Amino acid sequence: MHCLARRAAQNNQACSSLHHQTLFRCLTTSALRLNEPSSKPPPKVRWYNQLWEGALKRQRVEPEIDVVGQNSEEALLLRKKVAELENELSELRGENATMIEPLLQHFSKEDQDKVRTAIKQAQFNDSSRQATEEELKIVEDEMLKLLPRENVESFLSGRRPSILGDLDALLDLTQPQRKLIERLNHCLRAAVRKRSDTGTNKGLWQCYIRCKDHLPPFTHLLPDEAWDILWASQDGSSTGGQEHAIHLNLLAKDISQSGKELGLRQSEVLINSLLQEGCHKEALDVWQRQKHLIAKVGEVPLKYETLGVQLFSVLGDPQTAQGMAIKLSREGDEEISGILLPVMKAWMESSGSNGAKNAWALYLYLKTHLGPRIRAEDYDRIIMTFLHAGQKDMALAVFKDFMLTSEESKYDSTELYKRSLGLIDKLQMKSIDPSELTKVSLTALTVLPRKFQNKYFYGSWMKRLIGMGRPDAAAMVVELMYERGVKPDSKHLNGIMGAWLRFGTVKDTEKAEQMGWAMIQERLDMVSKRPGSNITTGKAIQDTSDIRVPLHLQRSVSPATIETFSLLLLYYGRMGRLKNVQLLCDYLNLAQIHPNAYFMNHLLYIELRRGEHAKSWELYKSMSRTVTPDLETFACLWDCEKAHLGRLSVYKSDRFPGPRRIFQDTVSWYVALNRKAQNDAKDEFSRELYNQIIRCMCLAKDLEGTVVALYALRDYFDLYPDHDTARSVILEVASLGMQVPKAPRRRRNRLTDNTQAKVNIARITQLFQLISEERAAVLQGRGLKLDIAASREEQLYLLAEFLRVVLRRTASMEPGVEKLLEKAAWEMGVGGIRILEPNVKA
Repeated sequence: MHCLARRAAQNNQACSSLHHQTLFRCLTTSALRLNEPSSKPPPKVRWYNQLWEGALKRQRVEPEIDVVGQNSEEALLLRKKVAELENELSELRGENATMIEPLLQHFSKEDQDKVRTAIKQAQFNDSSRQATEEELKIVEDEMLKLLPRENVESFLSGRRPSILGDLDALLDLTQPQRKLIERLNHCLRAAVRKRSDTGTNKGLWQCYIRCKDHLPPFTHLLPDEAWDILWASQDGSSTGGQEHAIHLNLLAKDISQSGKELGLRQSEVLINSLLQEGCHKEALDVWQRQKHLIAKVGEVPLKYETLGVQLFSVLGDPQTAQGMAIKLSREGDEEISGILLPVMKAWMESSGSNGAKNAWALYLYLKTHLGPRIRAEDYDRIIMTFLHAGQKDMALAVFKDFMLTSEESKYDSTELYKRSLGLIDKLQMKSIDPSELTKVSLTALTVLPRKFQNKYFYGSWMKRLIGMGRPDAAAMVVELMYERGVKPDSKHLNGIMGAWLRFGTVKDTEKAEQMGWAMIQERLDMVSKRPGSNITTGKAIQDTSDIRVPLHLQRSVSPATIETFSLLLLYYGRMGRLKNVQLLCDYLNLAQIHPNAYFMNHLLYIELRRGEHAKSWELYKSMSRTVTPDLETFACLWDCEKAHLGRLSVYKSDRFPGPRRIFQDTVSWYVALNRKAQNDAKDEFSRELYNQIIRCMCLAKDLEGTVVALYALRDYFDLYPDHDTARSVILEVASLGMQVPKAPRRRRNRLTDNTQAKVNIARITQLFQLISEERAAVLQGRGLKLDIAASREEQLYLLAEFLRVVLRRTASMEPGVEKLLEKAAWEMGVGGIRILEPNVKA
């Protein structure tokens, strides 16, 4: 101790003498030593390391020291002596009396003294009792909450062992690479603490990939605990998503390549990944190896055995797969159809002559094994399996069994099989022998009853396939109908064509166009054979050079109908192919087919998308003479009116009528309907169409028409205004007298962004609230309470009264507000409508 004090005194004296010897010049930009020959500071050397090979960033490090000298025997002995002296000194001071002493080093000196005093007091009170590990853990966790986060991490890294082990010594890493390992170890510990945290799991995965890219191969050195943590963080059962499935596939491959034993879940993921990549033999090897390991400790799960059936089926060994599938079906029949389907597919793809019969035998086994428990989904999956294999007759027989499910028929496939082989006892059906099927023709087993030999039976099958999203399979049914001598109906072909167009792929749309124009050609050929017709055969094909139409069809298709034209019109209109649209209109007249409301509506929508509002109105006037419009027709006209009113402030007015004329046509059409059609139209009349009509009235600044429209829509369609309606009316009134800038819509500011408009809206809103309060005071004075129906009537009256007040202030004295409302009602086709105060009863 005296030596240490003497050395400290000498150091202080040397520093003070050096301070007196060093002089500095005042008022200079740098402090220079005047008594030295040179004023330049000594050169500094900084050392940097590249983080990894090819990296652009560098990290500053300290110069290397003599590591060999530090690990010498003399150095180790000296360090041991120093450690012993430090322990003796800590015992003299009373330190290391607790297990939390390393944690105390992160506190201030005052806090350390307080904690030690509390611990000594507790030991004095109960000196005979020893604290358990759980109690020490609770104390440690409570003290960790008081530390800053960086101190907690440093303490935990020093206390807890590394999950990755001593990879540093095994891989001989550099300092930057050690930091990557430390980061990975930190992420693994964080993933253990926060298993369900998405951000933590994502950070762990990124750190793992970074280590794989920038470190030597180290996956074979990772312990099992690290692999378990990585797998749990990316398991699809907890996180889900395609991204995590890719992560699991990569992890399964890394675990397998590292020589570790895979778990059951990991093996399934690896096998599925290998199957997707086409490595079927490698997938089978993994399955067999894992099955052998599982069989040593217990029973192989049913799901894992089912995966083996799939593997043998893909590898072209249906015989082995069938044996396994039959064995599994006896143990449990919950997923027997899913087990047998890959085997059926493998038999039909086999090169043997009895492949189809073996597949049919499996279907009969499935049908007899499940009995009445067979589901419609099972039939659908079997039908699609046979159709994909090109076995249309077998698929038809399965659909026949589906249609005969609720009744006992001699044409059921199992009944045909029993009669063909002379089987009487139903128990014999449990063991169907595929070799017995060689004695019977499949044609006899798949015979179709006479009552099903019609287009309606096939049409129901095609409708079911189209509903499943399988238009190609429905097209195969059409081919089967031709083979069976049943001509398909036009609506069947239209259904397939519409499904192809809805899917939208290039191949599907090409097939739909080919089928549609072939049907149009058939229709023109049929019309050309009528007496007095001037149409020549093949004219449609010759005039459509830019449309891909088959030059020769092996079978004549059904003639086109208005539905065929409508489907093609809808597709061409959305694609903007106006030349084909005009071509369809020309051939519709040549085909002597009258258009319907659907065809007219889509022509109107085409003109609406083009911005030709006047043409859409002319088209409506010309076609409505022979075509009865529907509610969708007027919805399109109101959309045109709204777009037309938005253009008036920029471009000049065209021949499109105002909202009063369209409202008149809407009401006239509704009145002309019968009672059932009126009820249907009332049900189809939506809130969106209601708001669109009021919005058009507001854009036209037609206050009188707005009042009339509110009451007329109530009387005819039983609809009342809501908050959106009130907002449109307030904006309409606020915009009166304001000039909208003549600029395109994309450059025009919103009305509510204008300062003057904001002031107007605030005033109009205040006026509306004032009218509402006065009306509420009147009702309260009468002692009236409103129910739901009366509240809707009251809201309508308030909105109409508000517009009347505005009309009284803006209109001239003559002819008066009521005369203006009456005139608007006659122009809108609802003359005589009464706009009165609601009759509210007490």
